[in-house]
Amino acid sequence: RPPRSTLFPYTTLFRSARLLKGRALFYAADFDGAILEITKGVSMIPPEKKVETGYYKKLLESANKYSAVMRKTGPAKEAGGGAIKEDAKTADAKSLYDSAAVYLDEEMIKFPANIDKGIGLLRSAIEKDPGFADAYLKLGETLGGLKGDYKEAMNVLTKIDHVARENAVLKRARLLRQKYYKLNMSQGKKKKK
Repeated sequence: RPPRSTLFPYTTLFRSARLLKGRALFYAADFDGAILEITKGVSMIPPEKKVETGYYKKLLESANKYSAVMRKTGPAKEAGGGAIKEDAKTADAKSLYDSAAVYLDEEMIKFPANIDKGIGLLRSAIEKDPGFADAYLKLGETLGGLKGDYKEAMNVLTKIDHVARENAVLKRARLLRQKYYKLNMSQGKKKKK
């Protein structure tokens, strides 16, 4: 067996590979795989370098939370992958909304493809239940806040007036419409110059 000092580069390499693979699985929504890889990678971090573990512990907490949500909503796994694939035909609107909320979480949107997945799931939720005001609100927030598509966000948020019954939802939609209107107008002025 070689001395421990000669194994250091390989240990660091294996640890980094596990942590990177865990992050990739996390952003691909394979939360169970991410939990396994990140846990193995974190266990390889020497005690004197435990400062590095904070980010990965947060990722593990999120992966555990998201994994539970995805199991509860009952999505199917993609063949050969492990990534979650929500079947819009069999899922109900609430399940689609919950899955979209996972993809649109602060940590998940660091991988831009997750924003599009979340938007697709929200659109499917609205198709399933055209009276689902929270789905309209989340879709409007996502389109305006994350995609910068202010016109489409305003169109979606306008539809809430016909389906929402709660004053808080109506008020939030009105405030967002006003915000996106102003941003859209300022964006138009910049283009004219």
